[in-house]
Amino acid sequence: METDILTWFVLADKPDWASPLDLTVTTFLLTKAREDWKCEVRIADFIRACGVVQYESVRKSLRRLEEKGWITTEAQITKKGSAPNIYTVRVDNLPRFDRQALTKETHVHKETI
Repeated sequence: METDILTWFVLADKPDWASPLDLTVTTFLLTKAREDWKCEVRIADFIRACGVVQYESVRKSLRRLEEKGWITTEAQITKKGSAPNIYTVRVDNLPRFDRQALTKETHVHKETI
């Protein structure tokens, strides 16, 4: 997992629609994702990692993240039943921290003092 992506996401301004749980779920997925931005996660893993007790809260968050284009979900069914879903973080759609804008803003601020 590329640390810069996680850092840029954490520091970026977030859209108004994104709830604290949406941000926590996205951050969790970023930390679990392989180099291809995919990971296999069970809902129980989200509940433990995100400190949520409501199964439906996590499901709603995942649906919203998918609707907004931040993730895709692929359900896995095996002969034994369900398996962890495969989640893909669509990193190109995530907000990113703009270090250059901050540098310019800081520079302008220093000049006006």
